[in-house]
Amino acid sequence: MIQRPIDHRHTWRTICLLAASAWPTFGLASPYINITFGSGPDGYHSQAVVLGADIAKTPLHLGLNHFESKAGDSVTRQQGADLTWNINDDLSVQAIANRTEDASFDIAGRELEVSYDVTTPEFTVKLNLGSNDYRPSKTVPAALLARIPVQRQTQISLSKKVTDALAVNLSSTWYRYSTDPFALAQAIASRRRGAPPGPAFTFSAFPEHAWSAGLTWKFTLHTSASLNAGTAKSVIDQRSDSVSAGLDHKVGAATVGIKLTQSTSTEVRNARNAVVMPASRGSYADITFSYTF
Repeated sequence: MIQRPIDHRHTWRTICLLAASAWPTFGLASPYINITFGSGPDGYHSQAVVLGADIAKTPLHLGLNHFESKAGDSVTRQQGADLTWNINDDLSVQAIANRTEDASFDIAGRELEVSYDVTTPEFTVKLNLGSNDYRPSKTVPAALLARIPVQRQTQISLSKKVTDALAVNLSSTWYRYSTDPFALAQAIASRRRGAPPGPAFTFSAFPEHAWSAGLTWKFTLHTSASLNAGTAKSVIDQRSDSVSAGLDHKVGAATVGIKLTQSTSTEVRNARNAVVMPASRGSYADITFSYTF
């Protein structure tokens, strides 16, 4: 169980070491960095760093990311790396590896994503296949250890540029489990807290199906706005909904963005009809600074 406060020095040390070792080793070109700070109710705060660059003289792109959040006594941490192969102008393949730790699990994830640009009519379709191995912390009841599952996910995403200024996107994700996680999901429900939508928070919720829709409007040469909505249903019939609005402004090689999110979740009851996780509602804010070198 992770109950340490966020160690900002550890985070920045990790990112700097990753960057320092990756850039000269792979001969990376056109590097960029995104830094995001988040806040929310009940003392929630987070920080995330994303690094990316093309591998010089190859059709490959390398990405690294680190995310960490704290709410109350619970810390959630996720680190990952991805490698994208741009086969041609229309087709690319991305391999993703990540590790997520929260109060209940240590999850090792692997994903493979194929992206294809269809010419008639013009749109982009993505197929993502993933597998996540759950490893329990000491807080998971011993009686439930045999029910620790492997999660498999399938996601289909569609995006289309309607005009030069307007783009829309849709995605749907289905989850399957090697063993029925119902009893395990109910047992840990009381430890979970409300959280903004994000990949680091989906594992302990044991989702069954999720979808999202959004649009992006570039209303000036340097400024764009976005609106996104999503919903997810878990194996214990908890529904989580979110709506977010964002604004990005570019100045030279730098971009500053802000996103506001409203997130709600329904209550969870056990077999005796007692509430083990109350309904939640929260507002979250994220500020992102990006720079391309």
